[in-house]
Amino acid sequence: MTAGESNERKANFVLWFVLFGSIGMYYMVMQLIPAGNDPGNHLELYLGVAAGVLATGSVAARLRRGSAENAASFRQYLLLGSVLAEAAALMGVVVHIVTGWPLSWLFLVLGGAVHLLQFPGV
Repeated sequence: MTAGESNERKANFVLWFVLFGSIGMYYMVMQLIPAGNDPGNHLELYLGVAAGVLATGSVAARLRRGSAENAASFRQYLLLGSVLAEAAALMGVVVHIVTGWPLSWLFLVLGGAVHLLQFPGV
């Protein structure tokens, strides 16, 4: 492993760590903003989230298979998977604010789990 590859791996780890840490920030936002009080049926919202979860899982699985040949190309997959994981976690904040669903924190857990599946190592 060359020095350039080592630095690239460290940069990937830092990027992953910052994005994974953002899940905690989303949780704090959910604690500070009061839950919504909308008793309406938001089936389309939950179906959209389910589709996003499936897409996120497929990207994370691809990363685990080691489809990237080096650390630089791994970053592209890491960013794509992280965007989808962050979207799943942010949907938890949206669901909390809009519907007040008491289990909206599960979306944060889902986003964090996908981030853990993508752990790049050092």
